[in-house]
Amino acid sequence: MRYSIFLVLILLPALAFPVAGQETKELELSAGGINTLLIQGGAGYLNLNGTGNLNEIEVTANILVEGLNPEDLRSFLENNLLLDLKKKGKKAVLRAVFLRSSRFKPSEAKIDLFIRAPKQIDIKIDDASGPVHGRGFTGNFEVYDGSGNIVIRDIMGRVRIWDASGPINVETITGNVDVRDGSGSIDINVIKGDVNVTDTSGSITIQDVDGHVRVSDGSGSIEIHDISKSVSILESDSGEISIEGVKGRIIRRDTNAPGEEIDTNDVE
Repeated sequence: MRYSIFLVLILLPALAFPVAGQETKELELSAGGINTLLIQGGAGYLNLNGTGNLNEIEVTANILVEGLNPEDLRSFLENNLLLDLKKKGKKAVLRAVFLRSSRFKPSEAKIDLFIRAPKQIDIKIDDASGPVHGRGFTGNFEVYDGSGNIVIRDIMGRVRIWDASGPINVETITGNVDVRDGSGSIDINVIKGDVNVTDTSGSITIQDVDGHVRVSDGSGSIEIHDISKSVSILESDSGEISIEGVKGRIIRRDTNAPGEEIDTNDVE
């Protein structure tokens, strides 16, 4: 009896915590003749760094599948993991997704990607879910994201973000910034270019912009500070609006000030 109780106590931790299968894969592709990197990702973290004096695109994929033992993990990856990096014309295409069909039903499957690429190439991301962090590129940067926080910094090119949900932070950009968001906070700082934001819900903070700012918002507070040119609030159904330090015109067509145009440097 005592032996049975002892055996149960030993097995309890294993029963309480599901098995987590992990594997790491490395991919590499010469960047010669490539001007754009296209990334198709599923669930997981995505980290991109633009690097000078780099002639390859380097990818580290950390694969995590909950609920599978090592033997089942091996079979699951062979039949359900799509992970490759190929050149197609002047584009490099990275695919890192799980296929839908499987006799296994893991409780969670994700691929964390760590990517280093020449800083001068354009980046286009189609991501299902999970955080996206990118920095250090001198080309254009585009993100289509389902959910998860997005952080884009130190880009010398146009930045475009289409996001369903999750917080967005864009900082230190030399180029125009266009953000279209479903829900989640938006913070945009230190931009040399125009800023255009279309948002359904969530707070918006925009500051230190050397360019025009246009905002269309469903609900949530709006704070706009230190803008070198004009500010246009095209729509805002609810939420407080604070505007300060604008050198150009301020145009408000929101529900609180329909059709109002103000020529002043400070509006609170």
